[in-house]
Amino acid sequence: MPTGQPQSASTAKEPRIGQHAFVCLLGLGNFVTGIVSLVRDMPGVLVAVLLIAGVLMPVLAWFSYQRSRAAWAFLLTICFVFAVTYTFGAPKIAHGLAIPLGAALIGPALFAFAGVALALLYLDYATADRAPS
Repeated sequence: MPTGQPQSASTAKEPRIGQHAFVCLLGLGNFVTGIVSLVRDMPGVLVAVLLIAGVLMPVLAWFSYQRSRAAWAFLLTICFVFAVTYTFGAPKIAHGLAIPLGAALIGPALFAFAGVALALLYLDYATADRAPS
């Protein structure tokens, strides 16, 4: 490495596209879940959070793909917050939907995977928003 700069784990475009597309799909899943929750008269806070996150995640993924560090950090935080909250909510979801607990833990695992996938891009954002010195 002649420049002495640390190289990103995702120097190719394809992994970045895949990581950001996966987050977009999770966001769209949140949006659809929010609409279903709205139709089934679920609590208003749940509906609002799902709809807002469902709209915000694809938008943030687009800006993150364009190497906006702020969008990347916020998107990373959203993924991990959903992973933790869905993990602690999994027993209630499993009981309410009459599904095994393992099936209810698929959602948190997907959000944790998305968070880790985005976190692996940290070198792409190390100097992305800083002015050259």
